[in-house]
Amino acid sequence: MSNQVEWVKTREAEEILCLSERSLFRLRKNKTLAPGKCWRRTIPDNINSNVIYNIPACLEVLSGVAAASEMEQDRLSNIRGMEVSQS
Repeated sequence: MSNQVEWVKTREAEEILCLSERSLFRLRKNKTLAPGKCWRRTIPDNINSNVIYNIPACLEVLSGVAAASEMEQDRLSNIRGMEVSQS
């Protein structure tokens, strides 16, 4: 088995990750998806070159983001429950 990472084009990443091109752009822009690890340009010095994605790295980040969001929602619902019971 090869340790070489497979980088995929944006259209394929959209299908695999179930995200739109715009969502992928936002995740890059807000640095949720790290450059070099999760995504890179086909021509690194050209800002207009195509973006390719490392799917395993993206999935790792996105599953962590989802887990953190779920934990936050659980904590918020617990706090709200405590506030209601104290009223």
